[in-house]
Amino acid sequence: MTEFRQPVAGGQPDDLLNQVESLAKIGHWNWNSHSDSLYWSDEVYRIIGTDLGTLKASFKQYLNATHPDDRDLLNRAMVESIKSGDRLNVIHRLIRKDQSIGFIHILGQPRQNKEGSTLYVIGTVQDITDRIRSQEEQARLASIIQSSPELIATFDLEGNILFANSALLKLLGRDPSLGCSGLTVRQVFPESKLDQLLNNAVPTAFLRGVWQGTNSVRHTSRQELPVSQTVVRHDALHDGNQYFSTFMHDISEQLAAERLRQDAKEKAEQKAAEAHLLATLLRLTLDPTGVDEFLTTSLRTITTFYPRPDDLVHAAFVLRTSSDSQSAFDSILSVESIRGEAAEAFPTPRLQQYCNDAAHSKEILFVADTNYRGPDNNLYILPVPEGKEVAVVLILFLSEQHIEHSFERQYLLQLSSTLSMGILRRQYQADLIKAKEEAEAANRAKSDFLAVMSHEIRTPMNGILGMAQLLEGTDLDDEQREFLDTIYQSGKLLLSLIDDILDFSKIGAGKMSLELLPCDVRQICRDVVRLLSAKASQKELELLLDYPAECPRYVLADAGRIRQVLLNLVSNAIKFTTTGYIQLSVCLIKQDAYSADLRFTVQDTGIGIPEDVQSRLFQSFFQADASTTRKYGGTGLGLAICKQLVELMKGEIGVTSAQGAGALFWFRLRLPISNNYDPNPAAEASKIRHRFSGTVLLVEDVPANQKISTAQLTGLGLVVDIAQNGQEAIEYYRKSHYDLIFMDCNMPVMDGYDAAASIRSPQQNRPYVPIIALTANSLDMLDRARFKEAGMDGYLSKPFNRDQLIEVLDKWLNPCCLEPGILNADLLSSNPATPLTITAASAPAVDRQRLNQLRCDMGEDFNDLIEAFNESADAILHLLAKAITDQRREEIERHAHSMKSAAANVGAGRLSSLSSELEQIARQSDLRLAGNLLTSLQQEHTRVRQVLSELV
Repeated sequence: MTEFRQPVAGGQPDDLLNQVESLAKIGHWNWNSHSDSLYWSDEVYRIIGTDLGTLKASFKQYLNATHPDDRDLLNRAMVESIKSGDRLNVIHRLIRKDQSIGFIHILGQPRQNKEGSTLYVIGTVQDITDRIRSQEEQARLASIIQSSPELIATFDLEGNILFANSALLKLLGRDPSLGCSGLTVRQVFPESKLDQLLNNAVPTAFLRGVWQGTNSVRHTSRQELPVSQTVVRHDALHDGNQYFSTFMHDISEQLAAERLRQDAKEKAEQKAAEAHLLATLLRLTLDPTGVDEFLTTSLRTITTFYPRPDDLVHAAFVLRTSSDSQSAFDSILSVESIRGEAAEAFPTPRLQQYCNDAAHSKEILFVADTNYRGPDNNLYILPVPEGKEVAVVLILFLSEQHIEHSFERQYLLQLSSTLSMGILRRQYQADLIKAKEEAEAANRAKSDFLAVMSHEIRTPMNGILGMAQLLEGTDLDDEQREFLDTIYQSGKLLLSLIDDILDFSKIGAGKMSLELLPCDVRQICRDVVRLLSAKASQKELELLLDYPAECPRYVLADAGRIRQVLLNLVSNAIKFTTTGYIQLSVCLIKQDAYSADLRFTVQDTGIGIPEDVQSRLFQSFFQADASTTRKYGGTGLGLAICKQLVELMKGEIGVTSAQGAGALFWFRLRLPISNNYDPNPAAEASKIRHRFSGTVLLVEDVPANQKISTAQLTGLGLVVDIAQNGQEAIEYYRKSHYDLIFMDCNMPVMDGYDAAASIRSPQQNRPYVPIIALTANSLDMLDRARFKEAGMDGYLSKPFNRDQLIEVLDKWLNPCCLEPGILNADLLSSNPATPLTITAASAPAVDRQRLNQLRCDMGEDFNDLIEAFNESADAILHLLAKAITDQRREEIERHAHSMKSAAANVGAGRLSSLSSELEQIARQSDLRLAGNLLTSLQQEHTRVRQVLSELV
């Protein structure tokens, strides 16, 4: 084909035409047959994606820009149009300079002469890319809508369905070929749902553009299909009408699954409630309470945690009045129902008859008494057996709509069995306690007899040995001296046996005590080796001591008891060894900053011990066989005494041996390290100069504070009784005599002020006892008026140290100071409360110096203190959260005060400070910040708990 060429200048369109073509995205072209030239307008260049300066107008250039798959089509159409004179009409794809694809529509009209030759051709080039894309998108969208499983329809305000997709037509059972002709919303939605669609969904969509909710659609099976529905308003109007589209999704399976989940959840909650109630009752069976208290607590538990609380109106235990009346149940133990409603008076004769029937049959009885018209006319009656008898019956008063369920019987049977277990356990416990007390009394009588007899025998034995020593100093011949030596050695052996029996009887009678003082462990071992070295030398045995340098030397222990155990073990080793050696060794198992775990071993090369008798070796009066006694002597008490002494020191003892291969006896002790050991006896005496005698009543409700105060007071030689609140304190005071009372001010049930006032009441008619107030408040926060009215004598701020306690004891255990009714202002001012200023979150969680002092004061009880503090803190935080939720100001103040004192006692300064802030805002009745402070308290308690766990 002849190439088109651009015409000469002068034939270009003007600027107005270019602007119009740019707006319409239509360019024009013409071809002159005489000059064989082609002209493109500016818009053609723009459509191709180039400009006048970079591309010359020619059909060849245009073909190069055409998509390769469409070039042949365009070329043939152009040639055919020029030859035939027919109109040119071609749509093809174009690759622009930026490699994007465009869709182009070319129109052309040839002009011919009379002979049929083409003179020129004019035409247009239009970019229809947007139109093609739109058509493709609409076709794709229509296909998606038709094939979608969603139910889709378009309707107008008259309710006429203008469009419905295949899924909706199929659901309605309509022939797809009919489309939606004549279909209205009344044929799609049930009558009961039309109001929601027309009066709720459509107005909302009209105003807001969209509405979402749930609805139902008619189904061919004449059932209603639940759907989630969205109604959308169309912005475009046609013929003045407003149109809406609705999109619906089948949610029947979802609702069925939700119902299954809900049913499963309710069943799981039911089972969990049943398990919780049974577990709670099972824990109550282990509490050391009497039968009446157990039943009362159990009844409260049942009414609180019954799995179906809406059905339970009331509950009561019915007790048999006397053992000889097998059919009378008329003593009712009852508690208030969980809704605070009192049960109506059920007819007593019929109730007794029901109870008797259940007790006689020993089976659970369900009663629906239609003769009684109360709200609790349905009953479950559970007999609670005590062995073969039934002395207790549990009645569950149920709502009138409750019916008997088969699944309930098994659960109620477990409930009855658990209650029966609790009653029987208390009966067995009472029998065991009685038997134990009788056995202990017999054992004490035996031990007391042995102790008395040992002392009685020891007195004449001392006289015999003393006279023998005096006789030895007189003139004796060889035969007389030999007789005297036999008498003396036999007397010493007999005295040694008496000493063993005396120690054994003291331990058995509970009269053996430990005296913990700083001592040198290495020196104790050296003393043992020195004392027995002569005995070992007589048998030509080597006696060795191995005390490594890494083992600590100075500890707090009863040096005499450690020495006694070592002397017994080493002496036994020498006795049963004929050749070889005996080695006393000490090794360090583990050590921290406060204590050392030491293992003492005594190894010999003697006769050894058969394996079958090693387990009985530490029993009283036991020896391997009779020949051992005949050959080596002894009573068999030595190792038993060693075992009891080691256990008294909270250690353990054991043996490793084989017959003929020697023996290794060991014992292990955990001993507090002493950092201020002074071998000077005068210095030792100065350390224990503060010793008091007497009995003290400690009134304190926080377990951690109880343990700290008890350890300090008992460490100073005092006997301590503990009361949990003011009411208990009064009862203790009435039953016993006390030399001093330490009274916490803030406590549940009855506070310290009221308790002190009651003790000071003239009606008590008891000797005057000083009362020292204990509180975590500072001096300026002390209620001086109540303090004075209550008759308190002194004040001690928590946390207090040992010196402050000694100062109070020195003053008030001195008889000259017991002047009743005098408030000592100097004492109050001399013992101010420790200010709580540690509030920064970056401050240490716990004061290590305070903990070190507590560890020294409490010894082995220190770990119990940490456990008690954690338990107390957990309980207080739980109560605080509940009180804050219920906005109970007084309870918030009291619990915050308890946390303040407990935290201060263990050195948790920031925790105590936060508790003080919460106490203050509760006292000021401003609870707005209580929730935030509780969160801070919980976070700080977690930090304190972590530090304490690392120290235990």
